[in-house]
Amino acid sequence: MVVFYYTSVAYADCAIETINALKKHVELHVVIEVAPESKSGTIIEAQRLDFDHPLVDPAEVLSESGYQSLKPYFDGCASVKFVVHSYPKSFSIPSLKVARQLVKHIDRIRPGVIHFDTITHRSLGIVPYLYVKYFRKVVISIHDPVPHTAEFNWRIIINRRSYYSLAAAFCFYSDYSRQLFEKEYPRFSKNTLSLKMQPYTSYRNFARQAEKNGGYVLFFGRISQYKGVDDLVHAIPLVLQKFPKQKFIIAGSNFVGYQLDTSGLQNYTENVQFINRHIMVNELADLIEGCDFVVCPYKEATQSGVLMTAFSCDKPVVATAVGAFREYVVESRNGLLVEPGNPEKLSAAIIHCIENDFYLSMTEFLEAERQKDHWNGNVDRLVATYRSLL
Repeated sequence: MVVFYYTSVAYADCAIETINALKKHVELHVVIEVAPESKSGTIIEAQRLDFDHPLVDPAEVLSESGYQSLKPYFDGCASVKFVVHSYPKSFSIPSLKVARQLVKHIDRIRPGVIHFDTITHRSLGIVPYLYVKYFRKVVISIHDPVPHTAEFNWRIIINRRSYYSLAAAFCFYSDYSRQLFEKEYPRFSKNTLSLKMQPYTSYRNFARQAEKNGGYVLFFGRISQYKGVDDLVHAIPLVLQKFPKQKFIIAGSNFVGYQLDTSGLQNYTENVQFINRHIMVNELADLIEGCDFVVCPYKEATQSGVLMTAFSCDKPVVATAVGAFREYVVESRNGLLVEPGNPEKLSAAIIHCIENDFYLSMTEFLEAERQKDHWNGNVDRLVATYRSLL
């Protein structure tokens, strides 16, 4: 069975795990979309976009170290290419020219099934081709069935109206996401499939010589309204009343238009470090390896790659009971759950983790869990879905 798998830099940390499992069961051809707005992602940092042809081998796009870290995941695939968009505007003649080359690439492969691990506005140029040749032969993985607060844009509507009628099946990495989608799009509710998100193994390949358990609590990821970092800002002084030497790191770039108010921490500059920019993958891996535990104070969520990234490095989490967090956080085993929007309860959970080094017992649980082969559990369901479309 020949499967064409399309993903993007933004979701590569999750997609690479699925690819690594699928390649053992199907003839898998992978394309990874990269563009000026997505040049730097979770585990992929493109070194250049100025190529004569849009379909480029990974070794040409990635740094030597980045390529070597991901090569084990690519090995065994029938082919892996980056589809490179160098023009800054997504709706443009250059983007349509890239789409034309991508269509030729698909025609050469002649897949039985096309799987989109998320849909992007850069790929809209191939939609007419898909309607003609692959109608109802398309599977779509959906990470965010409903846009997060303050992150909606008109491109999302265009993407969904263009792609959803094409698809024969929709995949989700939590029951929460699947149910949210079925409520929002009831006419597609019979074509949904739940998979199980597992720790992202790739991050361990990027860590360098970070000191483990370096005495700080870490928040990482895009800083946006729905992430609840403002609640963490209010919780930190409460923690410092109990543990005045405790360190915190808040690392990530702001979502466009959002500015975090940090005035409540102006007296705690020795305790709190802000790294307010995009964090390169090696630096992020080191930050995670070096922390005691991770905090996810989200006001809303579907499922979160932050959880799987933390778990991959054996780091427990203090998270809010939103979205699919309740499906993935096992109380006092790999983390603690608190109600959202409550800095007092958030601070109490952080204090509980620090007291008597309670977080270390959860670290031991995660170390044992990491030895299990998790991602292959999704393969049977995916392959069965693919076969039903042939």
